[in-house]
Amino acid sequence: MQPGGTEFGAVVELRVRDREGRLETFETLDLVTTRTCEDADLAWGLAAFRAARQAADVWGVTVATDRDLCRLIGDDLTARAVRMRALEEAAIRKKCPSEVEGLATSSDEEFALRAVGSLGRIGAAESIRTLGRLTLSSYPGMPWAATHAIADIGGPDAARALDIVAAQADTIELRVEAEKLADGIRDARPDR
Repeated sequence: MQPGGTEFGAVVELRVRDREGRLETFETLDLVTTRTCEDADLAWGLAAFRAARQAADVWGVTVATDRDLCRLIGDDLTARAVRMRALEEAAIRKKCPSEVEGLATSSDEEFALRAVGSLGRIGAAESIRTLGRLTLSSYPGMPWAATHAIADIGGPDAARALDIVAAQADTIELRVEAEKLADGIRDARPDR
């Protein structure tokens, strides 16, 4: 027995095939510290159970209803890995734009950046205003990510928003990128 306790860990790999036959793997790790040798079996069992539960919870996002998916994104008590997976699933399904917008303005940079990317993939024009504000963010990478998310949404409103981003950009690189993306949207329109 180590002074202060012994740490027991379990790594679980859950492999699941979806309806289209694609294989997806979810891996998790959990650690439990015990003070006595008598508790070793319980500690290892607890670590294995919690790791399996975490993997199953992350996988469960894939089969959640749209309403449950949106709830997971908006719930601060939902496990981090589950919320990250829910952002990806929302982007795939093109659902939950208001809940994803809530995370795009989060003080957690990782959530905020992932949410901004998801908003671009969801493609909801009503998110352009929020993304426009985020182009002024002080988070590293956020102005660039928000600019590209606006371009991913596309359409005349996105082109106008990118013109505004270019006009108020703090760096020449962002200004040039916003102009290029706005021109790309306009060039792609069939009515031109």
